[in-house]
Amino acid sequence: MAALRCLLAAALLLASGLPAGAAGGRPAGLIAFDRALDGSGRIRVISPDGRGDRMITPDPGFEAPAWSPDGSTLVYESGAGPADSDLYAFRTSTRTFRRLTHRAGLDADPAWSPDASRIAWTSDRGGGFAIWVMRSDGTGLRRLTAGPADAHPAWSPDGRTIAFVRAATRSLELVRADGRPLRRVGGERAFDVSAAPAWSPDGRWLAIPGTDGALYRVAADGHALRRLTPGRPTTIAWRPAWSPRDGQIAFLDLAGGALETVGSTTARVRVLAARTDALSTPAWSPDGRFLAFADRGGHLETISADGRARHVLTRGISTDANPAWRP
Repeated sequence: MAALRCLLAAALLLASGLPAGAAGGRPAGLIAFDRALDGSGRIRVISPDGRGDRMITPDPGFEAPAWSPDGSTLVYESGAGPADSDLYAFRTSTRTFRRLTHRAGLDADPAWSPDASRIAWTSDRGGGFAIWVMRSDGTGLRRLTAGPADAHPAWSPDGRTIAFVRAATRSLELVRADGRPLRRVGGERAFDVSAAPAWSPDGRWLAIPGTDGALYRVAADGHALRRLTPGRPTTIAWRPAWSPRDGQIAFLDLAGGALETVGSTTARVRVLAARTDALSTPAWSPDGRFLAFADRGGHLETISADGRARHVLTRGISTDANPAWRP
């Protein structure tokens, strides 16, 4: 019955048609997000103009949606709790759901390869937390790292390398997608290991917060570490997201509770929105002109990259978070 309700919800979503591009400089596309109501999460989608708010997963326990790079599929987590979750996929063209992992324990942090053929994720299977990779249909599972505390994988734009964080050493590490040896980047700098690093669109750089609260830029070859923002107590940077069109990096500033951007070459910081949700990574629109984020009231908003146009998408008694803009 639960599967039938999921299929019916998906059919209604697809029958209505995906939102058309907005005219007149307004953001376009489709944003997936998770909604928590009474402690239970559900995946929903909404147009960037606030219309068409629809549910994909009517049963509770779903969160952290991620679009495939071709925009055809959403992968997300579902489980009974923070230590027990599996990965699922919803394909828009066939309106079908597929369970990708089947086990007791944690499968989380799904990240798509740039060609949409593979998914990297964090799993505690085999003992300890490690980075795993599989085909997009859930087959061909392979462990890439030894653990015991590796998490938050992020694919390089060319699909050859996966960056991740290692909690045991508070380090930023790289592993080849085929499992070849690791390389630590950023020297002995201690990094925040609670969220994924962000790649620059050209694959030359990574952005990651340090344990001192500053946001850093480091070359993918491990050199040229540069601090981009002040550290504690002025700034506590978290959850960076690199713009797809220029050198701006969006991040959450936990010290001020704000959504901010910083130039990756200029190190010029700008506050875009105050009173944001500290737990939800901001998401750039595919053209890099807008950001989706969660405000402190638990609602989704969009804001233009220059900070001039701001729009509230969701309202009501709920907690909306983790926006993912469809490519």
